[in-house]
Amino acid sequence: MRVWATGIERTPDTDVAVTSPTDTCIMIGPGDAAVILTSPRFPFHYNFNEYTTSCVAIANDVDASLHYQITDFSLECCCDHLYINGVKVVCDRVSYRRTDVPSNVLKTIFTSDIGVNYPGYKMRVWATVTSQVKLIID
Repeated sequence: MRVWATGIERTPDTDVAVTSPTDTCIMIGPGDAAVILTSPRFPFHYNFNEYTTSCVAIANDVDASLHYQITDFSLECCCDHLYINGVKVVCDRVSYRRTDVPSNVLKTIFTSDIGVNYPGYKMRVWATVTSQVKLIID
C-alpha cells in the first residue's frame, strides 16, 4: 500500500500513518518501517517552482540512531536543489550508501526553478537501536 502526502510515501507493514511534512515531523523508532521521502510526483517529473519540506525524527526519550540512503537522484543540477539538514546534495557527489544522521531529526528541503524538470529524488529514512557499552569499575 502506498500513501502520498507532499513528497512523502510511507509503506509500513500494516497501518498507514501520514503526517503533513510542513507542520510536524514523522516520528519513527527502531523496528518501524522505513519512511520513503521523494520529490513531488516522483518517479514522474516534478513541477516548476516547487518548494517542499519534510521531516523525520526520533523522540527524545528513545535511544536510537537515524539513518538515510538516497536510492534515486535525478535533478537539474544547476537550478533544482535538495538540502538534507541544511547541506546541499551536490549532483556529481551523491552517495548512495547508508548515511548516519548526527542528530535525531532529518529535515529536507527541495526546490525547483522554472526551467527543465527531472524525476527528482527518492530516499529511505530509518532508525536503529543505539548500541551502548557501559564500563563498570569495581
